[in-house]
Amino acid sequence: MDSCDRAAVLEHVASESALAPRYAFMTVLSSGIATLGLLQNSVAVIIGAMLISPLMGPIVERGMGLATFAAGAVRRARAWLFAGCLLAVR
Repeated sequence: MDSCDRAAVLEHVASESALAPRYAFMTVLSSGIATLGLLQNSVAVIIGAMLISPLMGPIVERGMGLATFAAGAVRRARAWLFAGCLLAVR
């Protein structure tokens, strides 16, 4: 059985949920696609927008922070999730 490097996993989760230009771009893109899906009344397009939404990164980091009792990771993930939601709604 392969061993798993705990520090590498935590670093990967933190880097995937960080508020970076790629995260902002994907959030804006997915909210635009969801808007088009709502205007066209197309469930498939709305689901497609949910699939490309990067908001899962902060959710995973928050879960990892809760599992490892890392209060800093939980607070950081909450901030990034809130920022992503604000960016999508704007």
